Amino acid sequence: MKPAAGLWHWSPAGPGPARLSGLDELCKRARRAGLDYISFKALDGAQDRFLTDSQLSEAKRACARAGLEFSLWQYVYAVRPPREEAQSFAKLIERFKPTFVLLSADGKSVYVSSSKAVVRLRRHRRTGALKHPRC
Repeated sequence: MKPAAGLWHWSPAGPGPARLSGLDELCKRARRAGLDYISFKALDGAQDRFLTDSQLSEAKRACARAGLEFSLWQYVYAVRPPREEAQSFAKLIERFKPTFVLLSADGKSVYVSSSKAVVRLRRHRRTGALKHPRC
């Protein structure tokens, strides 16, 4: 079995519809290239949304139409209380139910399956401790 392969979606466009410009074509090209998923940037830190709820819904539908898995990623700054970042992302995970999530901070990324992420983020809400799944 081949490992899953995909791409991270990020756009230099300012907030608004331009951030998803060409989304359907991107999904089709990714599928033709043999990719399995696209991971969409949802948050910068705790409060700074990169894509709105309606944009994330559109992205999830576009992935489904192309036969791709839908994933979310968050850039973690860890300068605000980590609890705030975990809570914000947990809400999006529960709402959009991605196949998996990615957390990125200072060039280091962590892959976590969606259901494990929600459990870990809920635990973090209670205890204040969030660990990498291998820890």
